Amino acid sequence: MRRSLSLLLVLSIAAVVPGAAQSRNWKEALERDLETVVYKTTSLARFDPNRITHEGTALVVKRSGILASPARYMGAATTKVRDGQIIQPGGASAFFSQSETKQFQTYEPVYLVDVSVKDDAVVLEVIGQAIEPLYDKGRTIQTRYKGEIEFEFPAGQLARASAAELKPTFDAVLSSAETR
Repeated sequence: MRRSLSLLLVLSIAAVVPGAAQSRNWKEALERDLETVVYKTTSLARFDPNRITHEGTALVVKRSGILASPARYMGAATTKVRDGQIIQPGGASAFFSQSETKQFQTYEPVYLVDVSVKDDAVVLEVIGQAIEPLYDKGRTIQTRYKGEIEFEFPAGQLARASAAELKPTFDAVLSSAETR
């Protein structure tokens, strides 16, 4: 009796777990689709973020207000997009933003570096194609600029969405260089 209860419990768990695992892995699947089907990510040298080792999808910035920070910095400036509107950081975020932070210009060419899917947001990390001078403590350093664009979505929408369905939302802010 005890053995048949154990077997029944194991079979019940096996029937439930694949569905639970699948629901947990929707973020990974969406990330993978965005990085391989919709876009191709660009690879950067491990110790030199200014050096591109493999070019991915070339994009152009279509909207003003996308923040960028020098690629050599650990973090990247983050700009949120909510309901198609660019949301500038305010409060403490704006206060602590670094003086080297700039805005990407409209139609400035960038590469997609990384895609990250959260519960209710997709973050696209981009890096500028151009290397620009940065004046730092009396010297000039050549650097690319990078930024993160966090697209916010209503609760639960991303778990049901495909990469192709989300692409028009991204295209309003970043589009393929060919479809400028």
